[in-house]
Amino acid sequence: MEKEIAALFKTISENIQRRRDNDLKEWGLTFTQARVLRVIYSRSGEITQKDIEKGLMVSHAAAHGIISRLIEKGYIGVYDKKDDKRQKVIYITGSGAERVAAIKDKSSLSNPINCLTYDEKVQLKGILTKIIDQIRKNESE
Repeated sequence: MEKEIAALFKTISENIQRRRDNDLKEWGLTFTQARVLRVIYSRSGEITQKDIEKGLMVSHAAAHGIISRLIEKGYIGVYDKKDDKRQKVIYITGSGAERVAAIKDKSSLSNPINCLTYDEKVQLKGILTKIIDQIRKNESE
């Protein structure tokens, strides 16, 4: 049963990523880059790289690469944290905020989760959150 569930997760994940990558191609973004933009935007437009790594469960190197490409595209900027110059604060630019709004509009149209009722979405969110919590717990041990 676990293998079947894992295969279903993989199929869903790959399908969503492929669709989103295709939707975002016109803006020169990948699904992962768009996720980072949305995370920064949801945190009042500022976040540290460490927060991105933890929130999206990506490595330091992966987060650094994503951030570098988003800076090049003008969607985010970086400055040193006042109390700790070793930490960088990442902020969303006006262009980045506009892009997040456009992404939200476009992604809501083809969201495969739309086939679920509200109650099913609540139940699914609870189950997925429980799985992610277990993953994080296992990683910290």
